[in-house]
This record gives sequence, structure tokens and C-alpha cells, in this order.
Amino acid sequence: MMSFDEKMKLAERMRNSNRFKPVEKDEFDKYNVTEEKRVFSGREGETVVYVISPDDISSPSPVVINLHGGGFINKRLDRDRLFCFKIAEALKCVVIDVDYKLSPEYVFPAALNECEDIIYRVNAEADRLGIDRSQISLTGHSAGGNLAVSAVATLLKKNLPAVSKMVIEYAPLDMFKDPADKPSYERDLPAERARGYNSFYCKEEELKEPRVSPTYMEEKMLKDFPDTLVITAGEDRLNEEGLAFAEKLKNAGVKVCSKNFDGCVHGFTINRMDRHEESFKMIIDFLA
Repeated sequence: MMSFDEKMKLAERMRNSNRFKPVEKDEFDKYNVTEEKRVFSGREGETVVYVISPDDISSPSPVVINLHGGGFINKRLDRDRLFCFKIAEALKCVVIDVDYKLSPEYVFPAALNECEDIIYRVNAEADRLGIDRSQISLTGHSAGGNLAVSAVATLLKKNLPAVSKMVIEYAPLDMFKDPADKPSYERDLPAERARGYNSFYCKEEELKEPRVSPTYMEEKMLKDFPDTLVITAGEDRLNEEGLAFAEKLKNAGVKVCSKNFDGCVHGFTINRMDRHEESFKMIIDFLA
């Protein structure tokens, strides 16, 4: 078992090994939006969010709460920011991009508590924030998809309002099953790296906890879920658990739209890889 110092050293190496092309400044300049950094207080102390609003927005407005990916260890990056700019302008809505706390510095359930608290606050303070309470949506990518599912399940269990629609993309939903035992593809995330993400996020004995691995949620926990779009990538190690979870939601009576993008790899939408324009349009059409 790695010590905390060993985990931190490995996490820093992983954080510094970005394989994707950077976002150029002029790409942001295409969008007529305003971005504001805000701080919310909650159970985990202060949570930083970035509020992106189109210049021609009306009030009360729809809102999309975005939970970025990155294996629970990576901060919000420019590619996440660009996605939020595009969503805000396409839907004429406010986007609240949550910069949740990262592991291994903060372990489960810290980030999950933050995401729950933000969703709760947006609902509770919708009038003050100029938000249409009936049009609160949630998007989660990779690790953010895991947090999205778990946050909604927890809020509903507490009989608290959640969201009207949810999008989850290529999310790790079964962290108990060893990554080496999942389908492997040449271009995909190495099992060793995926195993590292899991070990940073929570204790080994927590890996099968339903709020860590939503695959193990009972159907009764899912029956009141919002309409959900599930996007999976055909050449992603997480493909099968995403498809299985979409079926589980359907069996629980949830209205689900699911799409498996054959030939695509993990993170393809956010990283603007093959077929990303098609998946982005699908997200826009679903949320609209």
C-alpha cells in the first residue's frame, strides 16, 4: 500500500502527463460569454465555481451544472472551460462549472459532498440567482459522471430536489472491478493508471460502496432519477459499465437516451477527438 507521500508524487506525475492538444486563446474569443469566479461555502469548506453566462441571457434562466473529469485527481482545465463556454452560448443558459476538491489530498466523500451542496444551493437559491428552478441540468464527464450520479442519488434519498436532466459521459461506474479485468484497447487508459485513480479517490474497502461505484446501486435508488443521457465510447475501458448502467436506469423506469460511439476513446468529447461534434450536438439537443 502506498503512503500518502508516494500517492502525491504519483499524482503529480499523472497530472503533468497531459496527452491532449492545448486550447488556444482565440478559441475562447469566439464566444460571447462572461466568466466569473465565485466561492460557495459548504460541508467541505469553500468550493470554487466558475459561472459562465451568455451576454444576451434572460432571467430567470436555465442552468447547467458541470462536473469535469480527470480521474478525481486533475483540476478543471481549459478544455473543460471551453466546453462550458460552448454550452452557455448554444443553450443561452448559465453554466456553473464546479472546481471540486481533488484526491489524494481530499478523499471520498469530499468532492461528492461539494457537488451535492452546489446542486442543493442552486435549487434553494434559484430565485436570488435568477435561475429557473424547473430547468436545472447536470453534466458529468468521466470522474464527473460518477460524481453526478452519486450526488443525484444522495439528494433524492434525502428527499431533496436534484436536477431535471442529467448527462453522463464515459463515467467510471464500477470502481470495484479491477481495471485489468475490463475490456482493454490499445489507445485506451492503461489499467495501471486507472487503478491509481481508484486508489487515490477512496479506501480499498469503499470501492464497492454504491456512492463510489453506482453500478451497485439498487434499482429503488434510481427510480426517481431525472431524464438521463448516457454517452459511452466504443474503445473505452469503461464502455461496458456505462452501457449496463443505462439499462439499469431503464429497468428502474427512468427515461434514458443512450449512445455508444463506436471507434471513439475515453474523453473524446471534451478532448475534441473523433466524432466530438456529433456527441456535443447530442448533448445540446437533449438538454434543450
